[in-house]
Amino acid sequence: MSATYDGRGWNAQISVQAWYGGQWVNYARSTWTYLDANASNLTLQESWVNGQWTNVELDSSTYDTRGNMLVHLFKHWFQGAWKDSILSSRTYDGSGNMLTNISWYMKSNQWTYSDRTSYTYDSNGNRLSSTLEAWIGGAW
Repeated sequence: MSATYDGRGWNAQISVQAWYGGQWVNYARSTWTYLDANASNLTLQESWVNGQWTNVELDSSTYDTRGNMLVHLFKHWFQGAWKDSILSSRTYDGSGNMLTNISWYMKSNQWTYSDRTSYTYDSNGNRLSSTLEAWIGGAW
């Protein structure tokens, strides 16, 4: 494994090689592209197939000014194009504690609810509870 970093010390690329047929060969790599100072980014996952890098997954995340992840979108490479797969959205309280995390999945080219987690905290910011709900039959 080898890694490179950008001028801020953030990941730029990680490459993995495997020992095959008596030599080191390319296997997989991850490349990060940062879109703004809040670390909003794209992460591209690729595999080495037939002598070239081939797309596998693409993650994109956006963050607020406090560094809390707001939205995460996961895509997979299918038949030469990116396909939306999983989407999640998070909310936070004024102290930065996550209040909700709602997830959707792509089904028949439409986002469909998957699950929702809600959190409660005490006055010191310690998590007291988390409630996971599934979307079933049009209701939580």
